[in-house]
Amino acid sequence: MRKVNACPVTKYEVERAAENKDCNELALKQNCTSAENFKYHCLMNELEDGFVEVCAPAYFIHGFCAEYNIQAALIQDHFNIKCKDVKPPCAERYKSSDAYLYKGCYNLILENNNLSTMESTTHKHNTSISFMINDISAESTSDWKIAVGVTTATVLVLVIILGLVIAKEKMKPNSKLCISIKTKSRFLAVETEKYMKAYRTISSYFVKTRLYEQCQRTLEQKGVAILTGLPGCGKTLTAIQIMQTSYYKDWVKRKFTSWEHFLLLEANENTLVYIDNIFDGIMYRHELQRWWDSLCYYYQTYIKSQHVKVHLLITVKDHVIDKIREYMKMEIPVFEEACIIRAISLPFMDDEKRKILDSQIKYAKNSRNILPPLIDEEFFSQVKQVNGPIGFPLCAHLFAFEERPCKKDITVFEFPIRYIINQIADEIEKDNTNGVKTLWLLLLFSYPRTDIQDQRQKLDLKYGQTCREYLEKRGSKVLLEKLEPLEFANLIEIAEDFKERMLVEHSGSCYQLKHQIYVDGVVGYFCVEKSEIAVKFFPLDLLREQDFIGVQSECRAKLIERFKKEIKDKHLSEVFACKIFRQHDFENQFSRELEKEGIADWISFSDESSTYHLPTLFWTSKYRLNRLSRMVMELIERKGENVDSHFYFARFGECCAYSENYIQNTSFEIDHIKKSVWNFKSEEGFTIFHITLLLESVNTGMPRPNKDEYNQANNVTKWSYATGSCNCI
Repeated sequence: MRKVNACPVTKYEVERAAENKDCNELALKQNCTSAENFKYHCLMNELEDGFVEVCAPAYFIHGFCAEYNIQAALIQDHFNIKCKDVKPPCAERYKSSDAYLYKGCYNLILENNNLSTMESTTHKHNTSISFMINDISAESTSDWKIAVGVTTATVLVLVIILGLVIAKEKMKPNSKLCISIKTKSRFLAVETEKYMKAYRTISSYFVKTRLYEQCQRTLEQKGVAILTGLPGCGKTLTAIQIMQTSYYKDWVKRKFTSWEHFLLLEANENTLVYIDNIFDGIMYRHELQRWWDSLCYYYQTYIKSQHVKVHLLITVKDHVIDKIREYMKMEIPVFEEACIIRAISLPFMDDEKRKILDSQIKYAKNSRNILPPLIDEEFFSQVKQVNGPIGFPLCAHLFAFEERPCKKDITVFEFPIRYIINQIADEIEKDNTNGVKTLWLLLLFSYPRTDIQDQRQKLDLKYGQTCREYLEKRGSKVLLEKLEPLEFANLIEIAEDFKERMLVEHSGSCYQLKHQIYVDGVVGYFCVEKSEIAVKFFPLDLLREQDFIGVQSECRAKLIERFKKEIKDKHLSEVFACKIFRQHDFENQFSRELEKEGIADWISFSDESSTYHLPTLFWTSKYRLNRLSRMVMELIERKGENVDSHFYFARFGECCAYSENYIQNTSFEIDHIKKSVWNFKSEEGFTIFHITLLLESVNTGMPRPNKDEYNQANNVTKWSYATGSCNCI
C-alpha cells in the first residue's frame, strides 16, 4: 500500500504501475481470490484527502466512487460521493480495478485538496501488497506495518507463510477514530459478557454429547470449529458450553455479530471469538464478501501467525456453509472440511436423547415449578423415532416447559413450529391487557440478524415510548394503528413471565427471543391471525419464509397486491425469493393477475434490493419460476422491445440457478451476459443447451432427457440460439 498524490488515468499508465508493484506476480501467490481478479488499484482514501495504490482483489462498485479504506484495509463503495454527482459521471456498476476509467471521482479529490494532476506511477520498485483487509494492522498514531502472508494450496488447503514485507509510512493521527475504536471494543466486551450471563442458567442443564465432544476437540486442535446442523439441534448451547470449559477459563472471549468486529480485535492475549448463526440471510448481499474477506484476514493474521492463541468458534444453519462456499467459489482455510462438524454425521444416541429430555424436565421444574410428566417406555420409543424439521434438544425444551397437560404430547416433537404458533396464539388470547401481543411484536422486529445492522440494538423495555418509536421506524405508524390496541406499559413484568421458556434476558430490562424458531412462530401467528395486516405491512425479510398455507383467498389477494407494489419499487430479488412462489398454484395466480392488468411498466425494471441490478426476467429465471418467466417473455416478444437482451438475461438467470457463484463472473452489459451464457458449464457438465432442454421437459411434462439425448439435441439448440429462434424458457 502506498499513498500517492494522483492516479494513472490511461490503460498504459495502469499497466506500468501494476508492473512496478509486481501485482501480476503477487496475484499468482496470494490465496484471497483468483489470480485473474487480483489487480492493481489506485483509489481515493476514506478521508477524501489523497489516493492509495494497492494490489488487491477487484470488487464490483455500485453507483458510487470507489475508495480504499486505510483503517479497514478494504476496497469498497465511497458512499459520500455518488457517480451521478461527479463530472464526468462513473458507471452504475463497474469493477474497482477500472476506477481509472472514471476521472470524475479523481478530479473531485484533486480539486478539493489542490493536488497535482498526475505524479509518475513508475516510481521505484515497491513490493508492498494488501490482501484487502487481511494484511494491514494499523494504529492511528504509529507507523503502518504491512504484513504479507502468501500461501500456496496443496491437498485441501495447506497454508505456508512465504514472507513478510514491511513498508513504513507516517500517516495523520486520527484521534476521533482511535476513541471510536476503543469505545466499540469496550462495548463489544460488555455485550459478550451479557450474552454469556444470559445463557448461564440454561447451560447448567446442558448434556454433553458426541457432537459436543467432537466440536470441542476440533476447536482445541485446529483453532477453528464450525458447527452446522438443523435449527434446534443444540449448536448455540454447545458453543456456549465450550466457551465455559476449563480449557478456555482464562481466555478473553468475544461474540461477533458483524464482520467489522474483526477490525476491533486486539489479540494481545489468548482470545476465543464466537459467531452465532453466521451468514444468516445475506446471500446476494454486499455483506457476504465482507464477511468472507474478514475471515480470510482473521485466519492469516491471528490463527496462522500463532503469535498468541486465537480460536474461532462458529455456528451456522444446515447446508448454509456449502451454499456459501459454492457461491464464493474459493476455499479459505477457515472453511476446510476438517474444521466443519456436521450434526447430521453425529446424530443423538438413544441414551443421549433420554438424558437431554430428563435434563429439560428438571430445568422446567426448577425454574418454573412445572410438574414432571410421566415418561414411559412406549412414549419415549415414539419420541426418539421422530425426525422433524427441528432438532431434538429444542423439541425437548418445548415439551418440558409446556404447562398445559393436554398439550404435552408427541405433536410437540412432530410439528414444533405449528405447536409454537398455537402456543403464542393461546398466550395472546388469554391476556386481556394486550401487553403480550405488544411484546411479541416488539421482540420480533428487534430480533438480531447478521444482515440487518440496525436490528442488533437491545431494546430497554422500561421505556415504552422508545419501544413504540422503534416499532414505528422498523414497521410503520400505520402498522401499529392496524394492530391496536397495543400496550407498552409493564413489558418487563410480562417478559419476566416468559423468561427461560421463550425469552433470554440480556440485562435487567433487555430481552430477546430465545431461538429463531420463536421468530418463525411469531411471524406465523401474525400471518394466520392478522394475515391481511401482516402481508401488507411486515418487512419482506419477515415474510420470505412463510408459505401461507391455510390462509383465506382474500389474504392471498392482498399478498399479490403487496408483491406488485414491491416490484414497482424495484425490490425484484426480495419478492421472487419468497417461499410462497414455490407453490405452483400461487405462481399461476400471480401470473394471471399480472396478465389481467398488464406488466409493461416493470418488465424492464432493474432490481434495487440487492447489489445485482438485473431485470425481472433474470430473477424469475434464477428462482425457477417457469410459468412467470414464460409469461414475461411472451409479453416482451409481443411488444418487440429488447427481445434479444431479455432472452439472454433469462438464460443467465438459469445459469445462476445452477451455479450460485456465476452471478459474480460478469459485468451486466449485454455483450458480457451473452458471453457468460455461451461459456457456462455446471459442475455436472451441463451447458445452457442442456438446461434449456431440461426446462422444456419440465414445462411440457415430458420425461427428463438423458445425457445422450442432451448431446443429440445440442447442435439443434445451438443453431436456435445463434439464429434467435429458440424461445424456450
